[in-house]
Amino acid sequence: MDSNNQESDPTKNPNQLANGYVNESASTSHSVDESMPTMLPTPTELTPEELRRKRLARLASILNNNTINPSSTINIDEQAAKTLQYSTTSTINCDTILSSTSASNANKVDSIMAKPNDESKSSEDESSTKYDATENAEDVSLNIDCKPSDSDDGSYTKMDVDMSNTEDRRLDSGIENMDIDSHLDEKRENLKRQRDSSNSLEQTNGKPTLLDHQQIENPISSKYPTNSISSEILNLISKIFSINLSNKTDTNQVSIDLKCLGSNLNASEDYKNIVQFILMEIITTLLDEALNYDDCLAYFNKLNTVTSESPSNASFVSTSSILSHRNRHILAFAYICDSYNRVFTEERISPEKCCEIITFRDLLTTIRNQCISHAVFVLVQSEDSSLNNFILKMMYDGVDPSGFMSGIISTTYQNSIEDFRKVFPPILNLLWLDMQRYCSISNDDHRKPLQVLHDLCKVSVGKFNYPIGELITEMDIWVPEQLTDSSGREISKISFMAPFLRLSLFAEDDPLIVLKYFPTKHDNETVKAISLTLQTSLEKLRVDLFHPLFYSLLISKKTRERTLKFFTEALVRNKNRAQLQSDERVLAGDGFFINLTNILQLLSVNIKRDKIDPYYPFHPQNQLMVKKDDSRIKFNSNDADKWLTELSSKPGFQWEDVSFSTECFFQTMYALHLSVIPCQRKYVRRLRVIRELGRIIETFAQSDQQTSTAQGRIRRCKEQMLKYHKAKLCAEAGLLDERFLGRCVAFYNQFINFLFKVLNCDTHLSVELPLSEEVPPLFASFPDWYIEDIAEFYLFVIQYYHNVLEQPTNPAFDSLNMGNLIVFIITIICSPNYINNPYLTAKFIEIVYMSSPLVNSQQNRILAAFHNKIVSHPLAESQLVRSLMKFYTDIETTGSSSEFYDKFTIRYHISIIFKSFWKNSMQKLAIINESENTKSFVKFINMLMNDTTFLLDESMVSLKRIHEVKEDMNDQEKWNRQTREQQENRERQLAHDERQCRSYLTLAVETVDMLFYLTQTVQKPFLVSELVDRLAAMLNYNLLQLCGKKCKTLKVPNPDKYGWDPKYLLDKITDIYLHLKSKKFYQAIANDERSYSKELFESAASKMSKINMKAQYKIESFLQIMSEVEIILTNKRQQEIDFSDAPEHFKDPLMDTIMEDPVLLPSGTVMDRPIIIRHLLNASTDPFNRLPLTEDMLITDDKLREEIQRWKESKLKQTSGKDLPKQ
Repeated sequence: MDSNNQESDPTKNPNQLANGYVNESASTSHSVDESMPTMLPTPTELTPEELRRKRLARLASILNNNTINPSSTINIDEQAAKTLQYSTTSTINCDTILSSTSASNANKVDSIMAKPNDESKSSEDESSTKYDATENAEDVSLNIDCKPSDSDDGSYTKMDVDMSNTEDRRLDSGIENMDIDSHLDEKRENLKRQRDSSNSLEQTNGKPTLLDHQQIENPISSKYPTNSISSEILNLISKIFSINLSNKTDTNQVSIDLKCLGSNLNASEDYKNIVQFILMEIITTLLDEALNYDDCLAYFNKLNTVTSESPSNASFVSTSSILSHRNRHILAFAYICDSYNRVFTEERISPEKCCEIITFRDLLTTIRNQCISHAVFVLVQSEDSSLNNFILKMMYDGVDPSGFMSGIISTTYQNSIEDFRKVFPPILNLLWLDMQRYCSISNDDHRKPLQVLHDLCKVSVGKFNYPIGELITEMDIWVPEQLTDSSGREISKISFMAPFLRLSLFAEDDPLIVLKYFPTKHDNETVKAISLTLQTSLEKLRVDLFHPLFYSLLISKKTRERTLKFFTEALVRNKNRAQLQSDERVLAGDGFFINLTNILQLLSVNIKRDKIDPYYPFHPQNQLMVKKDDSRIKFNSNDADKWLTELSSKPGFQWEDVSFSTECFFQTMYALHLSVIPCQRKYVRRLRVIRELGRIIETFAQSDQQTSTAQGRIRRCKEQMLKYHKAKLCAEAGLLDERFLGRCVAFYNQFINFLFKVLNCDTHLSVELPLSEEVPPLFASFPDWYIEDIAEFYLFVIQYYHNVLEQPTNPAFDSLNMGNLIVFIITIICSPNYINNPYLTAKFIEIVYMSSPLVNSQQNRILAAFHNKIVSHPLAESQLVRSLMKFYTDIETTGSSSEFYDKFTIRYHISIIFKSFWKNSMQKLAIINESENTKSFVKFINMLMNDTTFLLDESMVSLKRIHEVKEDMNDQEKWNRQTREQQENRERQLAHDERQCRSYLTLAVETVDMLFYLTQTVQKPFLVSELVDRLAAMLNYNLLQLCGKKCKTLKVPNPDKYGWDPKYLLDKITDIYLHLKSKKFYQAIANDERSYSKELFESAASKMSKINMKAQYKIESFLQIMSEVEIILTNKRQQEIDFSDAPEHFKDPLMDTIMEDPVLLPSGTVMDRPIIIRHLLNASTDPFNRLPLTEDMLITDDKLREEIQRWKESKLKQTSGKDLPKQ
């Protein structure tokens, strides 16, 4: 608001502080109450020492009057002395901290009063003394020179601190981007050389003193006469402090008479005393309890009537509401801030005079330091929170003078740690409370408290010494003690960093996000734009504020341990977040942990693998160490304990000292385990709920019974679905962030590289498969979630945000072009002996499956490229097919309670991978070559046949039940005759059958497809004696289901709903017949007496002709198979001999058939070889005692075989002799 529009009466308008910065041409007069005492000058006959005593006494009196708490008056004199100490100490020593002594208060005052005034000797003048607090971690060199005054008969000293980079001091003065003379740089260089010579030390009485400015040959003497310089100095001081120093009376300004400082006052030499005197007079008046507040406010407004243009012309407009507290400390502090700010204005208006002329430059430095010292005094004496709120509001709005708060931090930290610990904890506590209120991205001011905390924490005093960081890490609430069983939730609520880290985009953490950004349904483009905006906002907080803040806490040795402890406690107390079913009410929210993970990721970007101690997970001092009951990659808990005991008992073994790199690396991995993985699981569960709600709504909508109850359920389901949908949008904004996921990719790449080292592989380029048979015990002892998390993360990324797999542009992302990941996937799949849990291997197989072009759209170039990198890798070409076939057979038994159903899903994934391999010439050749390894390939085919038999059989049984229920439902009369309970039971069974049929048919079709393309190229393994009979029987049975007399029972409405396509199955099954045409196969078909018939083949051929499924020549070829089988059956019937009277020891104990090739089992049982081999294809155990059994353990019983052969020949002769007479 413009000052001309303000009320003239300050008592009626307490917000005139807002008008503190106005143009000189628009100055407003402020009337002052006549009852208000004016500042009378001290009589000129007083000596400087007497003047000094009087000022100190007056200050002590004001402090006593201002102090409400009687107990606090004890240290009033001490504080007054300390304020003058700040005033006379114009430089900062970050290694020297002044502490209070145990002397009496009176002695302290006397001690201060005994010190000489700054005007006593010119030898005490300081050439360039000013505050210089660095706000970064630069190395600052401090040289302290303590010298007594020539007139000093006491022990008083002044500290002269020479900061390095002297020429950069003008930058600390806030001079930035000035529009000045183009030759100013050259002038500055000349003046710098003159200053360097003027600052040389002159030896006087053996003690170094600075040469007086008047003895230095500098541009002032030639440009300005001495009286002109003094006039300029006084004019500059009056403008900065907005006072009248002239002899003319001005009722619109505060007039201060300097005669009390002596009749021979020379402003060019005594400006330090002048500045100190002015500030002391004004501050003591503003804090004087003898005046009422309105008088103080009027006095304050007179101090702001004449100002120069300010960089923040309305610097306190936004803070004017705080004046409602009517707090005189706020007035004093605001005046100091305005004065401090006006220094920058003068530097900008007259850069040549203020920056190039030594006297003026030192004057401005003195004013800054005096303002900071008096601001500390005001802060220490303020008893309530009003001033602290004022300061925070000022910092929130960004109107606090540049370098002002950092100067207060440095001054108090170095000169009085007691005052430092008194001033800043209340401010930090208020900051914490403010952030609790602002803790929402939906709040436009959410960044302000965090920005203030960042700005305060980055102030350094010396090298890597951050006072505010030191202060907050020493707080009790930095790592609060556990109060309840909900320790995980506690640390995310009451720790100091909790409200800052709780900024979240998840609906569960912040419902206001939904209300503000997703109140209604939006189109996809709008949702993407909103999500990107939110992600960008949070990313800026993480990168610009969170990371630098914690980096400053970690770079300082004083705060590093406590900072790491905060990370560790946050992880340990929330370890249950990793559980599949956890109570979220007692744990920290997703947003808190995502932010924490981001910080750790940014801190661990440049960690080198060689600096990481691989044994740290087992280190006794590691709070995150592997627990005994944790499942391991290979070992069980006993094996791991045994190895660890042996390791620690080795001579000379010692646990390494824990380094930051090691601790941060494993903390980051654990944070990902507790943040990203649980959030991804929750996101997937939410999608399932949304789909299920949609299915329920669709079912009710299609129902004929649209009762009020049904409509109510539909309405509730829709409301619930909308709620979950909005939560899903928030989760996508918080989780599907490309920059965050890219950092996850980068870190997991680091971790895989670390695991390769543990596996004794230097890099992914040096991996050779197969790996050695002996598993490294360190790798075997790691918790299995180390590799499970990698698999789950990439499975999620492939399905929901595969863009992150593309070559990243951010250099902090994976720089190895996914090479580590590709080799790691292949290594895990091809080394199942290294992993105890087969389901971990299955997850890496699923990664290959999910990236396959057969699963994703062919246009998805990112996933296609990723899949191609796996398939075309040299390691995959030589090892992947064999390993997948072996895993296909080994997954038959896993030890899990759900192994029977799990194996179908895993085998389905492998079948899809093989189908994609079949389109790759190199992998197709690898499959063909593997078929020559008869034993392993036969096992693979046997499992393939078993699955096909089971899946097709179960699918068709389900289809028949669906057909029956649907038929009954269509017959309303028959359906209504059933009770309601019966109808509900059948409806539930129908829903179950539909789900099962859909699932089983999907798997069955893929197994039939695999049989189709394998038999098309490779036939020999399918015709071995132990397989061919079963294969023929399986084909005949399914052909009977499709073309037999009862095939109509498989007819269901909406067959596409279940994936039921009988024509497709008939086509593939008959093609398999054609692929295997051979005498062995004909014989096997003829041996199947259960399903084969001539009529079946004729019916199948008729159907194929009717629907034009196949070319006519193929149909004729199919009928030719039937003809060959019929010839075999005719011959068999003619030569049929009755062997029913064969001795029992000639018969196989399982099938009760005469043995052709008897073999002896280790148990002593004799069986027919084809039968026991067929059994061993499914289970490597003795069928009679379940002991382990393999094919090489079988012993051929030649003697029995010859005996059986002789008996059969004799039987044949007997039969021939009986038939001979009939001929």
